[in-house]
Amino acid sequence: MTLSADCPAPLVDALLRRVPDVAAMTREAIVGELPVYSALEPTVLERDLARSIECCLRSGNGACAVIDGVKCDEPAAIGAARVRQGISVDEMLREWRIAVAMVIRHAQLLSQKLGIADGAVLAFVQGALTWSDLAMVAAGDAYRRTEVAFRFAEEKRASFVRDVLLGTISGAELAIQADALGLDPAGSYVAIRGLPMPGMSRRKLEWTLGFHGASEQTSGLCAVVDGCVAGFLSERPTRDLDVVAGAGPALPLDEMAESYRLATRALITAQKFGMRGVQDISSVGLRAAMVADTEVGKAMQTRYVGPLRDSGSAQELITTIDAYLECGMNVERAAKQLYVHQNTVRYRLARFEELSGCDIHDVEDLFGIWWALKYR
Repeated sequence: MTLSADCPAPLVDALLRRVPDVAAMTREAIVGELPVYSALEPTVLERDLARSIECCLRSGNGACAVIDGVKCDEPAAIGAARVRQGISVDEMLREWRIAVAMVIRHAQLLSQKLGIADGAVLAFVQGALTWSDLAMVAAGDAYRRTEVAFRFAEEKRASFVRDVLLGTISGAELAIQADALGLDPAGSYVAIRGLPMPGMSRRKLEWTLGFHGASEQTSGLCAVVDGCVAGFLSERPTRDLDVVAGAGPALPLDEMAESYRLATRALITAQKFGMRGVQDISSVGLRAAMVADTEVGKAMQTRYVGPLRDSGSAQELITTIDAYLECGMNVERAAKQLYVHQNTVRYRLARFEELSGCDIHDVEDLFGIWWALKYR
């Protein structure tokens, strides 16, 4: 392809010096228009964009931003990467358009400062658009080639993950497949089971939990199991993530079924009690027993809440005892929370004791009351 002699080298050089800034602003524009990209690690996406922008600017021996068929390695590599990142081909092509538009916008602004003639700027823009067309073709071809192989490999990985989590794979086969997938057969892993928050895609949840880190070393694998994202990681995710997930204890891969069982209990309990973040059995505590043993919960409700139902003030009494326990059995704090006088709280607590026949200072009664209230 013939390059335009009118394409201004000073403009290209100025843009090359600003590649990191242009890449950062381009990432923000892409994430704003295509929310799926928010699941990608910002540094990874900016790195890809910086490489593409630099490729665009350096193509054609540092002159005009035009490339020929043999200079599309970077777009092709990114096309293949987008498959593994769960980005659709349409989203990827829109990414390219946004990136090229951002480069052209910066070129126009810089050309004014550098006093470059309109004709030279036009030559640059035409070159950038030509590069964009060729780059998108290269990226699209790589995407389609990679997708076929990736989907097949992904299904094999998913089948392996399910077998490990359910304990249906032999030790010898587990070691062979784990090694082939880049896992440490002798290492310890944490089972994870999670559900996306409203508006969150499955892929976003996977990224948030840490299943697709920037490191080339495999830190864990996941699959869809009964509508949940389930898998195992070499390190437990941070607890305060904006997700609903359960984590099991760190165990060897051949014991992952036990870790997954406990992760499932933690998730079910977190769902029941509206708890966010990555929870485990220790963080959900006795709530896990409440969810698992409904008979005890019903018995506690019958014992401590049942006698209130005919009093005409059952809800008022329940709200008061609930606030009292939540405030560490501090009458003053409970009164402030309920916007009532302290004596009103004391009266209601006494009335609760009278109707239920319990002693709110007795540890066993307190435990039973707490269980009854949490079980509701």
